[in-house]
Order: sequence, then C-alpha cells, then structure tokens
Amino acid sequence: MQVAGGAIDRTQAFQLSDYKDLTDYLTGIEQANLRVDGHTLADVRSAIRQLVISNDSSYEHAYGLSVWLPSTLTEYAAHSQRYGGLVFDKKPVGEISSKWFL
Repeated sequence: MQVAGGAIDRTQAFQLSDYKDLTDYLTGIEQANLRVDGHTLADVRSAIRQLVISNDSSYEHAYGLSVWLPSTLTEYAAHSQRYGGLVFDKKPVGEISSKWFL
C-alpha cells in the first residue's frame, strides 16, 4: 500500500483531492515499478483514449479522466461500499478492480 499510496499522492489532483487523473496515476504506477501487468496498463490507457474525446486543461498532468483514488485506507473504508455492486469490483485483484488502484 505504501508504494501505491506514493503513486496516488503524486497523481494530479483536482478540487476534491481524492479525485485524480487516471492517466497520470498509471504513469506513477509504471514509475514505481509496481507488479502490474503491462498489458493491463495498456488496456486501461487504450480505454481512456477511446473515452476522452477532448482535453483542454490548465492542469499540467491532466489527461481528461479523473477517478476516485482515496489517499488513505480510512477514506477507502468509509466509501468503498458504494462500489461493491459494480462489475469491476467483483473481479479478482489481479484484474481491474477497485482494489487494484490501491
């Protein structure tokens, strides 16, 4: 968690600090040399490119898609149940899931 938390802390944040740029977070994961399958990262980047049709931001490391990335386990525990019914949350930790981001 400390390494992933470090990547979260270095990710471009917006007005609400737990909402951060997903592409910038993926870059942080790569730079931290976390054991995440490169194909998984490439798949997420590809999905972002398909989803984001325009990005005109004054933020240096903003690429068009922000996601909720809580910076503490306390914050995650307080709100994570909201995501429990989503399909991506039911996948094993080795695949894309909310647990993957932490």
